[in-house]
Amino acid sequence: MKGTVRKRRYPSGITKWLADLGHVEGKRAMAVFETREGAENYLRQTKLNLKQQGTESVTLLPADRILYATWKDRLAEVGDSSRMPGRFICATTVR
Repeated sequence: MKGTVRKRRYPSGITKWLADLGHVEGKRAMAVFETREGAENYLRQTKLNLKQQGTESVTLLPADRILYATWKDRLAEVGDSSRMPGRFICATTVR
């Protein structure tokens, strides 16, 4: 995965920097920054996360990862697995 940083000038005259990772899990992964350094740092960190943690590091938001980890720990305290709540929701949800 290469990844690029480029300058984007909007019709209003404002200039931003775009960090583009390309397609990850079928979706375009990019972010906009005020500075080139910010975009390059984001690209460097995201590429490192992809290498170490796989595509979930890009497709899951950090807040969702924290939420999952919190509930996983809470469920472990009561001796349950993270699959049980999902099964319960699927079994009781009316479609």
